Amino acid sequence: MLKEKEIVLINTPDLLHPNMSEDRLREHVETCERFSDPGPHVFLLVLQPEDFTEEHKLKLCRVLNLFSDQSFDHSLVLISTPREESPGLMETYHQHPPLKEMIRDCHYRFLWQKHLEPAELLTRLGQVVKEHDGKHLNCRSDMEDLMMMRRIHRRRMSGLMMPHSLSEEEEDEDESPVRRSSSFEFLPPNMSELRVVLLGNSWSQRSSVGNFILGTTVFNTEEEPDRCVRVSAMLKEKEIVLINTPDLLHPNIPEDRLRRNVETCERLSDPGPHVFLLVLQPEDFTEEHKLKLCRVLNLFSHRSLDHSLVLISTPREESPGLMETYHQHPPLKEMIRDCHYRFLWQKHLEPAELLTRLGQVVKEHDGKHLNCRSDMEDLMMMRRIHRRRMSGLMMPHSLSEDNL
Repeated sequence: MLKEKEIVLINTPDLLHPNMSEDRLREHVETCERFSDPGPHVFLLVLQPEDFTEEHKLKLCRVLNLFSDQSFDHSLVLISTPREESPGLMETYHQHPPLKEMIRDCHYRFLWQKHLEPAELLTRLGQVVKEHDGKHLNCRSDMEDLMMMRRIHRRRMSGLMMPHSLSEEEEDEDESPVRRSSSFEFLPPNMSELRVVLLGNSWSQRSSVGNFILGTTVFNTEEEPDRCVRVSAMLKEKEIVLINTPDLLHPNIPEDRLRRNVETCERLSDPGPHVFLLVLQPEDFTEEHKLKLCRVLNLFSHRSLDHSLVLISTPREESPGLMETYHQHPPLKEMIRDCHYRFLWQKHLEPAELLTRLGQVVKEHDGKHLNCRSDMEDLMMMRRIHRRRMSGLMMPHSLSEDNL
């Protein structure tokens, strides 16, 4: 029991071993399916980066497909700590083709074992479950096919059935090619619009990310306006709405102006944003910036962090091991933790990865947007009180208990 929840782990023998027979592999899959009855919620793929070859990748895909052709939708890659470490090794292995392709097949869900906290791993496992509304993977229909194929295989081996006597349909199934889930969509099918608010400590970086998402230049990266800017475009038959903001983290921004920008942003994202994309320049993100960003998010709603994804922009000066160094930078690390460990790096980022990760945040909340209105009503009431105080129309001692 962990946090009043029963955690069931099913460990497996080395199903990727090149000498494991097909018959034994199928037996292990059947046993694992019985142990996880009525079905697993998550496949945690623990991969040793230096040993993960193309052959291993194909074998792992084969194993996952024996459970179900939707197994990839329920998978999370955990990259174990390399046996020999050197600066920049994490980045090198992240770009290792078999590992990179496996991560892509698992919809970009991955994490590193090094510096991993138990809370992070549990949170990430829970996020996979939330994406599927708490539903487990149904292996039974796939298992019925598997058992039929196994019977065919045994009959072949025993000589009771010759290969040429198989029907065309059975031959096709017995080949069992590696399949990928075709049911995956980056947004729930009932959603027609995704609303994303861009926040961070650099207009240029936020604008570049916005242009990157939409695949065209919609934001001027050079000239920063003093107001929120809303743009939209169609991607994959969904309307993507981006609301870019002025520098709300500036230390000298007046409180009244900050509140006005938040109100404007809330109106532009009406009825509410789905995701806050926090574009952070690692070398400039200080403790002061973190506190200010949390303050801004709380002006939208006290639940804003639940809808937030951190995007760490590429450092201006790069050197081996810099990604790992910044990942452990206290303000950035704490911000990532506050956002429930949702983060990604801009370097080597693919548009499909960013869209997928945004969609995963949405799916965690069953497609529901953040409701800022109740928080905004409180904000506007406090703003009116503040103005009346400043104008001298209301003295602090005349405030009612409700207003306080």
